Amino acid sequence: MALTTAAFAVFVADYADRRAYLMCASRQLNLTARGQLATTHLGRRAVARSLLATVIACTASFTGAMLPLLAGAALPGLSWIVVVLAVLALTVLGAALGHLFASSRIRWAATLGCGGVAVTWIGVWLHIA
Repeated sequence: MALTTAAFAVFVADYADRRAYLMCASRQLNLTARGQLATTHLGRRAVARSLLATVIACTASFTGAMLPLLAGAALPGLSWIVVVLAVLALTVLGAALGHLFASSRIRWAATLGCGGVAVTWIGVWLHIA
């Protein structure tokens, strides 16, 4: 269920962004009909790229959730390992994003790691973790 919700949200957000660019380009080109570029090959390309972004996001989300859970299933006596692996994965992702964006790897890693700890704490507080 969570994967379906995330897929819908990613698709809508990505497609809305791409369509907004097409609408802006239509205005800049002084096209007469509103949304004229969105109905062309560029509009279909925007939908296809949004679907691709959705598939990539869903795959990453599923894999990111599956790996710590599999480790927890393999090591049932160490239930805390799931949380540690999830926060560690977020920290590594943060460092990679920091490198990709030519920014501070440490700041990105710390921010995503702290975010993982915060989400875990909220889950424990709400009794869902």
